[in-house]
Amino acid sequence: MYEVFWSVTTKLLFLVTLSVFLISPVIADENEEWTIDLIGVINKTLSKSDFEELAATSSASFTDEAGDVFSGVPLITLISLVDDEKGDMSFNSDAAKTGYTIDIIGGDGYSAEIESANISEEAEIIVCNLQNNESFASNDVPPYPLKVYGADITMGQSVGNIAVIELKGITISEPELEDEGDASEDNNTMYSGEIELSDGTIAIIAGSGKTYDVNEKTPLGALAKAAQNGEYTFEVVDHSYEDREILLLDAINENRWDKETSDLIVAINGEVIEDWGTNSEKFYNILPLKSGDVVTYLVGVPPVTFENGIKLVELTVI
Repeated sequence: MYEVFWSVTTKLLFLVTLSVFLISPVIADENEEWTIDLIGVINKTLSKSDFEELAATSSASFTDEAGDVFSGVPLITLISLVDDEKGDMSFNSDAAKTGYTIDIIGGDGYSAEIESANISEEAEIIVCNLQNNESFASNDVPPYPLKVYGADITMGQSVGNIAVIELKGITISEPELEDEGDASEDNNTMYSGEIELSDGTIAIIAGSGKTYDVNEKTPLGALAKAAQNGEYTFEVVDHSYEDREILLLDAINENRWDKETSDLIVAINGEVIEDWGTNSEKFYNILPLKSGDVVTYLVGVPPVTFENGIKLVELTVI
């Protein structure tokens, strides 16, 4: 009798212990290190600290129907790190328009795809590491360490335990440049005309999404004001702004800066002004312009001169 009771009791204890083991959540260590691989035109691996630093400067959040707030880094920011050879946070919109697929892969093998056409500054798609300001490490795995949330994805695309983000099928179009040319030829000129500049500032949005107030009487200020007529678009990057307060001209229409194949420069009254270096007086967002100055924006294969560069925009300050 006692043996039967002991046997049944032992089995029950075993089953209870087993059930607890099976249904207990796996809790991740908050101090555990992790990485996420970004694969595109170039490849990068971000550590936990890298991601947290990025989240501190490029943060975004999403609130679900239950009222939980998920925060982290916009997916577009992570894509921008590997969608061209520069590796900065300037989103390559040309490549996105051409079309490629973002494959988000979890550590458990589950993955989902998002088309590049759905990626924009306005899209609410966030790679999150926090829920209600607490690390996913205090919750079940997955979603730890990262999970994608947002209003612009489906439930099936909300991948957790993210290990890899890969840009599949991305292609970079090289600008069509002539080896030689003459800046006086207007075949490639998008806009040429007079412009009246005030003593005030004009807002310029960098590729990072930050807005900068730039004096109109500067090469970038003049370029921005003339662009309001819709004849062309331009882009600037601010990855050196904290160190040197410089905004760099990155593109005019499809003509994009590339260290090896394509340089964008400004000439004042026929004299080329190089903005790289430590002389802030030559920075395109600081260099002062005066009435009568002819400002020419050129593109070409480095080194670009006024004689061999292709003239894209030319403005005469009045």
